Amino acid sequence: MKRMRMRPWKLVAVVGLICGLGFVFLTPPMGGYDEPLHFLRADQVSQGHLVASQHGKQYGGAFPATLTKDLRAILTDGIFSRDRTKVFKHFGDAAPRGRKTFVEFTPSAVYSPVPYVPAALLMAVGRAFGASVLVLLYLGRIGSLLGTIGLLALAVARMPSRKWILATVALLPVTVLQASLLSADGVTIALALLVFALALALADTPRGEVTKRRLVEIAIATIALGLAKPPYILLALLFAIPWWRHRGAVGRALVVSTAAGFAAFAAWNAYASSIYVAPRYPSGGADRFAVFTHVDPHRQERLIEHHPWTFVQTIQHTLSSYWQSFLHDVIAQAPLGSLPSWVVVAGVAILLTGAVLPRVAPRALIRWRARVVIIAIAVLTFVALMALAYSGWNAVGAPRISAFQGRYLIPLLPLLLVVLPARRRALPGDERGRIELLIAAASTVLLIAAGVWLRSHFY
Repeated sequence: MKRMRMRPWKLVAVVGLICGLGFVFLTPPMGGYDEPLHFLRADQVSQGHLVASQHGKQYGGAFPATLTKDLRAILTDGIFSRDRTKVFKHFGDAAPRGRKTFVEFTPSAVYSPVPYVPAALLMAVGRAFGASVLVLLYLGRIGSLLGTIGLLALAVARMPSRKWILATVALLPVTVLQASLLSADGVTIALALLVFALALALADTPRGEVTKRRLVEIAIATIALGLAKPPYILLALLFAIPWWRHRGAVGRALVVSTAAGFAAFAAWNAYASSIYVAPRYPSGGADRFAVFTHVDPHRQERLIEHHPWTFVQTIQHTLSSYWQSFLHDVIAQAPLGSLPSWVVVAGVAILLTGAVLPRVAPRALIRWRARVVIIAIAVLTFVALMALAYSGWNAVGAPRISAFQGRYLIPLLPLLLVVLPARRRALPGDERGRIELLIAAASTVLLIAAGVWLRSHFY
C-alpha cells in the first residue's frame, strides 16, 4: 500500500484555523495588543476609508455616537472585571447608532489599510446585518485569522523544500495568537513569510520554467508587504538570489516587483511620518529614560545617523538586558500575560527538528553566497526594527531600547533556520513519516496547551 505523505501546508491550514478559532474566543475582547485602536482602524477601513481623518493634532475617524460607550463597556467587563464572562452579554447589544462623531486612534492611524483588509471584509458584512460592537470585534478577529492562516499555508506550499521550517514557525503559539487577534501584525508576518518562500521557490526553479502567474504572484505579495508594517519590505531583497540565476526577462520582472514594493513602502512611510505623533506619558509621569517619555523621532534619527557606533552599543545593551525576554516572546508571547517557559523549550525543539529534517536543501541555498545574503538581510532587518523602536517610542539618547516586542522577530526565524545544515542522506520513508508525525503532533499539542493556559488565565 502506498504510504500517504503528510502535507505541511494542510497541517498549517487545519490546525492553525482550529486552534486559532479557539484563541479568538479565549482571549478577552479588546485584550490584544492595542486592540481597541486596531479595531477602530479596521472599522474605518471596513467603511471604505483608507486614510484617517484629522481633527486638530489628532487622527481618527467618524463613528456613531454610541460606539465609544460600547467599547468602554466591553473593556470594563472583558478586561477589568473579576468575572470576564460578563462581557459575553454584550453580544446582543444594539448596533452602534447616533450622530457620527470624531473618535481618535492616532497610534494606529499610521498603518496602511492592507493588513486590515481580511478583518474589514467580515466587519463590513456584520455591519450590514446590524451587528453589535462585540460581534464586529469577533468578526474582525476571524477575518484576520482567515487571512493570516491562508497566507501562511500558501507560504508553506510555495516553499521548494524544507517546508517544515515554515510550518513549525507558522504553528508557534505566538504566531497563531497574532493571527487570532485584530491587529496589523498577523497579516504582516504572513506576508513576510510568503515573500521569503517565493524567493526561495524561484531560486530553486530551473531557468526557462518560471511562469507569468508566479511572477504576478511575486509582484502582488511584494507590493502588499511594502504596504504592511515596516521594515519587513527588506525581505524582498531575497529576490537577489533568484535574480542572479535567472536574469533576462525574469530578472527584469523581479527588479520591477522589488522596486514597486519599496516604492509602495516609501510612499506610505512618508505619509505615516507626516501624521505620526510621538507617544508620551503625562509630564512628570516617568523618569528620563523610560519608554514613551521625551520621545523625539527626528532628533533620535539624527543621533543614529551621526553616531552609528553609539546606536550599535545601544543594541548591545538591549540584547544583554532583554535577551531572555526576546527568546521567550518570539516563541510564547501572549497578550495580558506570558506563556510558561516550558513552552519556549518545546517550541525551540520543534523548530530545530523541522529545520534539520529534510534530506536536501534548495539548490540555490547550498552555495555559501546565498547563505551570506540571507544572514545579511536578517541582520539588516533586525537593525531596522531596532532603529524604528528606538526612534518611535524611546527617549532621545536612551541607553537601551525598551518595549521592543519579541513577536516582531517572528519573520526572521525562517531566515536563521534555513541556513542551518540540513540532513543530506535520505531517511527511510517510514522513519521520515514518523518524524513528520511527531512534529505535527508536538506543534498541535503545544497550541492546545496554550489554549488551556488562556482558558485558565482569563476565565
